[in-house]
Amino acid sequence: MNKKEIIDEIYNETIDEKVLKDYISKNGSPIIDDIDKNNKNHNVIFIYFSKNKKEKVDEELIKVGIEEISKLNKKYGNKFYFLYRNREWNPAQRSYLGWERKRGLLCEFNKLLVEKDMGTFETNTIISIPNIEYVITLDADTKLPLNSGLELIGAMAHILNKPEVSENGKVVKGHALIQPRVGIDIISSRKSLFTKIFVGSSGTSFYEQAISDIYQDNFGEGIFTGKGIYDLKVFYKIFKNKIPENIVLSHDLLEGNFLRCALATDIMLIDGFPYKYNAYMRKK
Repeated sequence: MNKKEIIDEIYNETIDEKVLKDYISKNGSPIIDDIDKNNKNHNVIFIYFSKNKKEKVDEELIKVGIEEISKLNKKYGNKFYFLYRNREWNPAQRSYLGWERKRGLLCEFNKLLVEKDMGTFETNTIISIPNIEYVITLDADTKLPLNSGLELIGAMAHILNKPEVSENGKVVKGHALIQPRVGIDIISSRKSLFTKIFVGSSGTSFYEQAISDIYQDNFGEGIFTGKGIYDLKVFYKIFKNKIPENIVLSHDLLEGNFLRCALATDIMLIDGFPYKYNAYMRKK
């Protein structure tokens, strides 16, 4: 019989003052609004990232971002922040991009939190950087169902999942990154004939989805797909100046391998799905 590694968790009530979560989102305020209601905890803060496709900084975009975050803070308290990362010319791709795309965003964000270095962030509403321990990364169309964010924190905080880093800079025991199970939003799955064919089963039914994974069950590790929770300090320590520029496009697999990603199938996120073929291929 194959050995199955269990991803241990701590119940929400045991999360102490030091266990903080930082939610990275590219959503508009209504989705952030719902996520806050679903994951109530005074140690949870939310950060909204924005970027610009043009050469120059978009002052209007920054203005709107700050105004929307201010509205959320007045409504729910000072736990919402806005960051704007300016783009720079990339000669390899002959276009203006955020430095190293999403991988660079995570690296610069981690550096901001650990070393208080602004990097290419043009705007930052975080006046005093809090002592953040964990970061949850989500895409623009991803939702955190009821208590799923707190459950991810509980899984990361469990003593059996605490990461141990080897001398060559790789997690060899425990986990510095946990990937939850991702389902497709019901509304997204019914938008078009394309989504009806490609999405398959949708919603939150646990009976129709796999609750096991061959990699996690046989090797004690899962595969990171870009949505999950990671240990901030371990991530920063391992990937600081680790990868040269313009070498890696898809960074998720590398991060999952170095951080020893775990798959938590009992924690579920809800994701959107492109409703047209062209949009699907651009996302790929």
